[in-house]
Amino acid sequence: MKDSVVVALIVCLAGVLFLPALGIVHLFDWDEINFAECAREMLVSGNYARVQIEFLPFWEKPPLFLWFQAISMRIFGVNEYATRFPNAVAGIITLPALYLVGKRYYDRQMGLYWVLAYIGSFLPHFYFKSGIIDPWFNLFIFLSVLQLARLTETDDRKKRNLSAWLGGLFLGLAVLTKGPVAVFLVGLCGLIFWLMSRSWLTFRFTELLRYVVALLAVSAIWFLPETWQNGVWFIKEFLEYQVGLALRGQDTGHEQPFWYHAVVLLVGCFPASIYFLANFLERKNPENPAQNNLHRWLALLFWVTLIVFSLVSTKIVHYSSLCYFSLTFFAAHYLWKQAPEQRTLPIGGRILRLSLGLLWGIALLVLPFVGKYKAQLIPYIQDDFAVANLQASVYWSGWEALIGVLFLAGLLYAILPFEKSLVRRNWVLFGTVAICLQLVMYILIPKIERYTQGAHIDFLKQIKDKEAHISTIDFHSYAYHFYGQITPTRAKEKRTFLEYHFGGKEKLTKVSYSLQKDAWNMHLLKDSLSRPAYLVGKIGSKEMLDKEPLLEKITEKNGFVFYKRK
Repeated sequence: MKDSVVVALIVCLAGVLFLPALGIVHLFDWDEINFAECAREMLVSGNYARVQIEFLPFWEKPPLFLWFQAISMRIFGVNEYATRFPNAVAGIITLPALYLVGKRYYDRQMGLYWVLAYIGSFLPHFYFKSGIIDPWFNLFIFLSVLQLARLTETDDRKKRNLSAWLGGLFLGLAVLTKGPVAVFLVGLCGLIFWLMSRSWLTFRFTELLRYVVALLAVSAIWFLPETWQNGVWFIKEFLEYQVGLALRGQDTGHEQPFWYHAVVLLVGCFPASIYFLANFLERKNPENPAQNNLHRWLALLFWVTLIVFSLVSTKIVHYSSLCYFSLTFFAAHYLWKQAPEQRTLPIGGRILRLSLGLLWGIALLVLPFVGKYKAQLIPYIQDDFAVANLQASVYWSGWEALIGVLFLAGLLYAILPFEKSLVRRNWVLFGTVAICLQLVMYILIPKIERYTQGAHIDFLKQIKDKEAHISTIDFHSYAYHFYGQITPTRAKEKRTFLEYHFGGKEKLTKVSYSLQKDAWNMHLLKDSLSRPAYLVGKIGSKEMLDKEPLLEKITEKNGFVFYKRK
């Protein structure tokens, strides 16, 4: 079969896996709604050059991914499908790229194993059905590092120069996607590789110059017009925020222990994580210098990403998602080595594979019964908000547990000696995960979302046409921006008040978001208003809000309490 046919089949497979049902569930707070709102405000304001939230400058992200989302919203409308569509496209590009890289350095089987490891592991597959920035950011970083690997594997000057240009181009796209952290990660990988090579000429000056020129040229697509049109203020504030973010981390309440990301990768990237560990512990040298060079670069990318994001205090699951490329590569390499020798995992690997597999299988098996028999479990739950969440009206038939049965059947078939062919066992294991993930997205995630935020989103959609002020009390959310469809007029009224309250526009830019929100909420609670106002609280703030004389409680549902100004 020709490579073009194989690539076409992989593209079709990616389309089948990633394109359907993207809009089956509401966007999730925070990140999905945050980015979708930035894209929506681009459409509403017509300002595509500057990232905004509430039609004010938003320093956290550059605009490339948001441009993708805005284009998608132009095509599909402002909805969940349009928000997640760009990442489905990233998946459709990523899978054939993995195949072609694996085939270039090894053979067709290695390329297919890499694709299999990626789509047959939980988190790597799942992120292509999300609306967050990371799939595109990770793809650009991976392509940039891949060009550095190609540059350092050959002495052909033309090939090295081309790789330098392409590497800088992809890194520039990564900067436009998520900011200067891309330069830090790739630069640290390059520095460590150079030190390990023990050669001054690992990178020639002209190659580094080409790389940097390409990086700056692509980055300038956004930085230069913005500076030319509006001066250095916005770019200066953006860069200051990004540097501060890198040094201090985000104040998001997501502080986790040092080992958090290691556990996330081990459990979340099952079963590829098991084969990654087996490959790492085996420590056999690759077959030729080019393969060895690729191994070094991808190993550096993995460890630099894992260590850097383990050191920062704020830890969120997708921070370590850049590791997925390297992790699935080394897992695929182990599967590729196993195939001709029919060699099974070491005993420790088999025990870990069975343990984590049972953990996932039992979770999928038990979850529907937790929903079905929640009344019996509620007395044992100490969190009032969680108890109220569980009051959501969600129908569980019990048949949803068949997803867990299917998963456990595939797991046992792959690890027990029913099938002699190790290759077929591996395909069954990873294929079972991919199929079960599709079923989870179609069946389980919409039910889970009803518990976590369904009542909140439903309320916002009901009042979106009332041209009212909307805010949340005692919890942070972007949902009321997107689903409440905040308009420039309402945003301007809020901005005018805050500028007056804090003593002008310049002083307001130095005030933290939490202080601004507290001041605005106090205004909505106490002062006269030019339009109606709605406030959303959680059950923990109900007693305090009930005492506010100007608030009228509309309803209380699933842990959320909804009020209107009298």
